[in-house]
Amino acid sequence: MANKSKDTVAYTLIDIDGPADAELISMLRSVEGVYRVRVIK
Repeated sequence: MANKSKDTVAYTLIDIDGPADAELISMLRSVEGVYRVRVIK
């Protein structure tokens, strides 16, 4: 996991061992303050 910020905006990269299923993506999107979830295949 990596996290970078500039002023009030930050991004976090999360590397997982397997494919991201719909439930995981939904859980990440439901976190307060998360603006976007992007899956890179």
